[in-house]
Amino acid sequence: MGDNRWPEINPGRKTVWTPTTPPDASDVVNEKIMSAFRCVTSFPSKRIIVQFWRPAFRKAVLVCGGNPFSFPLLNPLLFKYRSRCSCYSYNINIHVDDPMTITGAPPSTAFLTGFPEVVMDLRVHRGTPLVDLALECELTCFVMLPVFDDETSCLGVIEVSARLPAHLLAIFNGLKQALLMAGLKISRSKAFILPYLDIGDLKLAGSETEKALHEAIHSHDITLGQVWITHGTCDRVLLRKLKTHHAKLPNDMSSLENFYNGLAILRLGKGEGLAGRTLETRQPHLCKNIYKLKDNRGLLALLSANAKCTSFVICLRSSHTPELDYVFEFFWPQTNNHFALIEKLLLTLKEHLPSFKHDSGVQLETRWKDT
Repeated sequence: MGDNRWPEINPGRKTVWTPTTPPDASDVVNEKIMSAFRCVTSFPSKRIIVQFWRPAFRKAVLVCGGNPFSFPLLNPLLFKYRSRCSCYSYNINIHVDDPMTITGAPPSTAFLTGFPEVVMDLRVHRGTPLVDLALECELTCFVMLPVFDDETSCLGVIEVSARLPAHLLAIFNGLKQALLMAGLKISRSKAFILPYLDIGDLKLAGSETEKALHEAIHSHDITLGQVWITHGTCDRVLLRKLKTHHAKLPNDMSSLENFYNGLAILRLGKGEGLAGRTLETRQPHLCKNIYKLKDNRGLLALLSANAKCTSFVICLRSSHTPELDYVFEFFWPQTNNHFALIEKLLLTLKEHLPSFKHDSGVQLETRWKDT
């Protein structure tokens, strides 16, 4: 009898880049991107494509043709999407009167601002060629990640397009780490973005926050605590990471630590997420399950599509640096004793933050969000 076994299907990924001949300076960047793509192992058989868009034609547009890309084998829809993307470009410099050049899209925005762009539902952006193509190929969401080396200029943008929003966080975390290993990163240096923070007596305030976070984490079994310093713009708020402390994380919260690890700058829209709402109202906010938090947009939307935990945020000011806002953010697994825990937490903060302005824990007018 013959061999009637089903043929073995290899769910491996196709990761491709063809160097130029002879090699040029751009090959060094593409080699690093290629290395990062190979290191991300969290999507061998899922409908996800990763590709690199780089400046071309005197930095007037972004193109992906000739640059590294990666997607699972045996997926004709992803092959179709990649092939068509190679025919298009994104305008980043001057207006280009070309039907194959797209203007004002998230890849261009990510390149120009230096911050990631996230779209969790492509259906609301129907009408542009590559969005319509992505939906046709059963891709429903994406994240665009700017890429930097030691310099301040953006090298290009990595596109991660997926069928399910829940897959984006794992790829984001994996790519962030893989790029660091390759000598690249997804954000400029903190000093470049917020140089004004060198003024004022930030060391004294920072020492207080360090001790307060340590005590809060280890005294009240809080999983993760972090402090951000704010810098407002006309329509955005930049949060610069000051301190982080965490206890041993449960397995279902490990993605939360990986998300914030190495994320030194976060950009929020006005009133976006718990941190944005706390800054806008000047009141503390609680969300019992950030998985259901509708206000998390942009990069924070990646968390809402995955992490299931409680978050509490409070905004304070220190007499050492009266012009700065400090956003204290805490995460812990979902429990039924939120009120008792927050009262203890606020008393601990009051004890260890003598220069910070705040009310007593029991008198704080806190707006609770039950979700």
